[in-house]
Formats: sequence, C-alpha cells, structure tokens
Amino acid sequence: MHAPTRIFLGLAFALLAVTPAAAQMQAPGIQPELLTQRRDRPEGAIQFCVNAGAETAPLDRAVGQALGDILLADISFVDIETDFAVNLDYIIPIDEQQLYIQLYSRCDAVLGYAYAPASLPPWLTISRPYASTGFVAVVLDDAAHAGIEAIGDLPRGVRIGGRLGSAGDTALLRYLGAQNDPAWRRLSYTDHRMAVERLADGTLDAAILWEPAYRTVVAQGLVEADLRVIDFAPVPEGDVAFGAIMMLDDTFLRGMLDDAIAALHESGAFDALVEETGIPAGPPQ
Repeated sequence: MHAPTRIFLGLAFALLAVTPAAAQMQAPGIQPELLTQRRDRPEGAIQFCVNAGAETAPLDRAVGQALGDILLADISFVDIETDFAVNLDYIIPIDEQQLYIQLYSRCDAVLGYAYAPASLPPWLTISRPYASTGFVAVVLDDAAHAGIEAIGDLPRGVRIGGRLGSAGDTALLRYLGAQNDPAWRRLSYTDHRMAVERLADGTLDAAILWEPAYRTVVAQGLVEADLRVIDFAPVPEGDVAFGAIMMLDDTFLRGMLDDAIAALHESGAFDALVEETGIPAGPPQ
C-alpha cells in the first residue's frame, strides 16, 4: 500500500470515530421529548438512511456500500420511517422535522436526496452528487401516434403532462412560458404513476416521466397500454442529481464522502453499479 493511501485511510478511520461537533444546530421547532440522545458514530462505521420507496433505492444502497468499501468502513442501512408512500418517485416523503429526527438519532447521512444545495435547510449540508437521472417523453405506441418522433411533432393544442414540480415538468413549463402562443396544454399531477395512467386512458397525448419511474412502469406492466419514448426536442431535457445529506456540523464525514464519490467515478466502479442494479442513471453532470 502506498504511503498516501495509508495516510488517507488512517485519517478516514480517525474521522469516522469523531462525534459531531459539540455546537448543535437548532432543531426546527421540535419538542425536546421527540429527540432521543444524538447518535454517536462508532469507530470505522457509517450508517446511511435510505428512502426505501424510491425507484433508485437499489442504486443508493449499492453506492453507499461502495463508498464504505473505498473508505474501509463498516456500512449499515436503515429505512426512513414514514407513513406516506410516493408512487414511482424520488421524493423523500417526510417533512423537515422528521428529517432532523432521522439524522439526529438514527443515521449519519441520508442517501438519495435530490440535489438542490441552494434550497437546503440551514442545518443541513450535502455531499457532491453521486448520480444523475433523466426524463423521457412518452406517447402511446399506436396508429394515432405513428408519425410522432419528438415532442415538436405533436399537434397544436394537445395535452402534455408530468409530475408537478419535477425537473421534466419544470422544463416544459419554462418552454411554454417563453412562447407568445403556447403550442400545447400542460397538465400536472401529484406523481409519475398518475401521469402515466392519464396517458394510458387518453387524457394526455404525451407524458414527461422520470426515467427510473418509466423503467418500473414497463418492467412491471403497470398500465395496460403499449408505450413509446420520443425525443424531447424542442423542449430542453430535465435531469435530477442525487447526493447524501448530513448535519451541517458533520464536515469531516462530508469531506470523506466527497473524496470517496470522486474515487467511485474515477475508477469506473459507478458504471458497474448502474449495470448491476439496472437503474437508468449516469455520472453527475
């Protein structure tokens, strides 16, 4: 083992044993009785919270384990506790207080957090992104749509839908907003499953779906309709990246994860994880 590597791994084990800084971030309006003792990270170990209901959960777990292998750390996973499931999506279905409780008492970092550093609560920090996912434009594979090869081929006035607030839906909203006379009608839904169901029943003429959600729809036959992917043009393609979030004062852990994520991509190991899990994802843009 080369000397720089020994030094890095030695620092990693030392930092993993560090309890987060004594200066605690202010809990976001949480009653003290809801907080158990803050979790201490055992030496040489990291525990990740995972959104088990997300379509990317298998990839998130695989990435977490790979990061632990790079750091020579013992990795464990705990599912985020929630009473609310989100269909075919990446949203973590808990509020800010519940998220604080998870990180305070159950895990060291949460994997699968949609990358938006500017909108993070002030008590959180986020690693560099470890994966990027895209969106697909989909129509029915039938005679009525035989000549449709791109969104731009759709007739004026037809309806295009997606999950409200998703990157794909936002891209469509911005495109239509820039037109004096919008070519199509935009309909938004609470989740990707509802959007694809409205496509299948004819309410929509095209749907913009998160690609991992579309993969699950096809693989599990969730709608009784044949679907076909078309080109996004002229609408800009949306994408969403994912990182790991942790308490703001856990700077040592964030630094280690950032270095390990860089190594994961430089080695080509990330591509192998994508192939192994079958999740349509790529390196962060």
